[in-house]
Amino acid sequence: MSLSINKANYEHFKEVARIVFDEVWVDLPSALTSDPQYHPMNVLAAWELKSPALARRGLKEGLRDAVASFHHWPADRLARLDERLRAKDLPAVAKLRAMVLDPVKKVLKRGVIKNVDEFYLIKEILDDGTSDLAESERSILQEAMFKFEVKARQEMKSKR
Repeated sequence: MSLSINKANYEHFKEVARIVFDEVWVDLPSALTSDPQYHPMNVLAAWELKSPALARRGLKEGLRDAVASFHHWPADRLARLDERLRAKDLPAVAKLRAMVLDPVKKVLKRGVIKNVDEFYLIKEILDDGTSDLAESERSILQEAMFKFEVKARQEMKSKR
């Protein structure tokens, strides 16, 4: 099950994001946190006014990035976040991780990246030198990225 945000579940994941982003916010440079307009929930509110589709996409990307950073967090901080999520009857940290990492498992299994969302998720994981990937998995993902980029370039050239 991957992270999929649509009109029906948007408010649910927005509440997840509110809790997760509050935890992430404390790690950001003070140049950002000193101005409330930059808080992810305020940015999301502005996007909602512009375009609900943009807001859904931004929420998905923001949550995906935040959840992908969880492996850097100390256990006590993850436990605190988990408590906050469970108190609101929201998905636990483990479930959020599974939602975000599910596409990675699928790419590893098939050896092919199907879309740009998968591409950027794989890129982020490969760029993070601290991920738990085995060298063989890293190699499969790098090859899949290379093939995806080559295919994208060929498609761009054929459209000209």
